[in-house]
Amino acid sequence: MIPARLPHGLHLLLAAVIAAASHAPLASAPVERITVDCGREAGRIRAIHGVNGGPVSNGENPDLRGWFKEAGFATARLHDCHWPCPDVVDIHTVFPLAHLDPDDPANYTFAKTDAYLQGIVDSGARIVYRLGESIETKGTRYHITPPRDLDAFARVCVNIVRHYNEGWADGHRHGIEYWEIWNEPDVDLMWTGTKEEFLALYETVARAVKAHDPALTVGGPGFSDVNDKPDGWPRVFLARCRDRRLPLDFFTFHCYGGDIVQKVRLARRLLDEYGFENTEIHLNEFRYMTNWQGIRPRDPEKYVGVPAAFEQSTGAAGAAHAVSTLVRLQDEPVAMTNYYSGDTSPWSMFGQFGIRRPVYHAYRAFNEVAKRPRRVAAAVETVAAVEGKTGERSAALAGVAEDGQSVAVVVSTFGGGPGPREVSIAGLPWAGASRVETLLVDDTHPLTETPATVEQAAGRVAVTVDLPADRVCLVRVARGGPP
Repeated sequence: MIPARLPHGLHLLLAAVIAAASHAPLASAPVERITVDCGREAGRIRAIHGVNGGPVSNGENPDLRGWFKEAGFATARLHDCHWPCPDVVDIHTVFPLAHLDPDDPANYTFAKTDAYLQGIVDSGARIVYRLGESIETKGTRYHITPPRDLDAFARVCVNIVRHYNEGWADGHRHGIEYWEIWNEPDVDLMWTGTKEEFLALYETVARAVKAHDPALTVGGPGFSDVNDKPDGWPRVFLARCRDRRLPLDFFTFHCYGGDIVQKVRLARRLLDEYGFENTEIHLNEFRYMTNWQGIRPRDPEKYVGVPAAFEQSTGAAGAAHAVSTLVRLQDEPVAMTNYYSGDTSPWSMFGQFGIRRPVYHAYRAFNEVAKRPRRVAAAVETVAAVEGKTGERSAALAGVAEDGQSVAVVVSTFGGGPGPREVSIAGLPWAGASRVETLLVDDTHPLTETPATVEQAAGRVAVTVDLPADRVCLVRVARGGPP
């Protein structure tokens, strides 16, 4: 800060020195060049950045609605919503006594789930309602067993639809479009029955919901993985849906490791093979995971390392991974993604105490581009060898605002090495000077300004910024500047 009592001329001199220092040339040449051409439109930015969970949990937890709005989460999927209160969303919480009449409103307990959903509605995110149960990681399996009466179970599902879309049982008119049937039937933490028993459940519920309202979008089943095994769950499920002509408007799966793009392409190939060319693909659980045993160690002596494992997955590397995923999937056949998670669980980008982690700020950075939805060409070129590079080159996405008054570029160096990156933006839709901001996300920068060199010419801005591996950088350029 410049002291207020300095003479006016010294004020100007110090201001010039500070400005020059913040834009001083970097010592080394760039290792990558990100070239953006605002004159070459490339379609629309797809706002595919959703989460699992809602912003207001029952209990003494923070209200995250404002932060949901700030990040612009597109969707919120309702699964594992029982943190910290177990009495929301799941079938057994909404209809606790399975032997009672499913058409009697008195047999439902909607109140806590109503409050939970209202937080999502207030945030502006669209709801994806998972009809089923949450994961049971303990030894006892309470609710993930096959229902004794499938028709009654399906009737409960239909009445949940009626409550939240049609006002049934003093309900609401939220207009929820997506209804997902179950979650991860391919793991024993989510389904104790056989494949045949699950296929019967899916068929009964999908037919009932679709018969009630053909305009609803019905799908599932949230596989823990998508694979090409001849007798694997995906092929068995898709064959049944094809042979029995079952509703499958969207197909859902999860990915906590491996190449997400290849998983999405495999899902598309399988769907097309079984005749579901128009079925959407939703990657409705993903996050950065390198070591499951770090999260769930078998040896109690190693529990002390669990907090660090969670911090890593939502820290700088997790943030860079998330943005890299959202950018790479812009050109892939996926309609929706949902990070796991955005509530107040240990898995969340907010953690148990509602404290924003780097992954959250990375989503804010992506949202800055999504708010400028006119996608323009952005290419990444390797200029020099990057020491310590472990993966692909950086991922970049650029958008122009609808009014043509600003541009945003997001860059993720996930898997890359350290070094300067030059972001060269040409074809700006204005002729005069520009205001330029360079913002960083890592473990100490919550989308805050970072030193960079800035060069301007007519219709062009070049920003060079030194970025370590696994960082997210946002460059915002707006019309106007110093005379």
